Amino acid sequence: MRRKSRQIHVGNVAIGGDAPIAVQSMTTTYTRDVESTVAQIHRLEDVGCEIVRVAVPEKEDARSKSEYTSRWWPIFTINTRWLWKPYVKA
Repeated sequence: MRRKSRQIHVGNVAIGGDAPIAVQSMTTTYTRDVESTVAQIHRLEDVGCEIVRVAVPEKEDARSKSEYTSRWWPIFTINTRWLWKPYVKA
């Protein structure tokens, strides 16, 4: 039995409530290596991943933001953790 929770949406993917469990993963490449990260995102999509999280651990990674926002996926989230200010400024 699932714990009762409020349903939210990440893009068009429903999470919580009575929604089916959404498959999600996180990339393991350096975010500044755009081609490798994009290839990994496509491989995740190919196996049914609905939400892909991309880590932005360093300022250099945040600078690649425009490369990702120009290649839009239905669900694409950025995990900035402690360095959210450089990402927002990038």
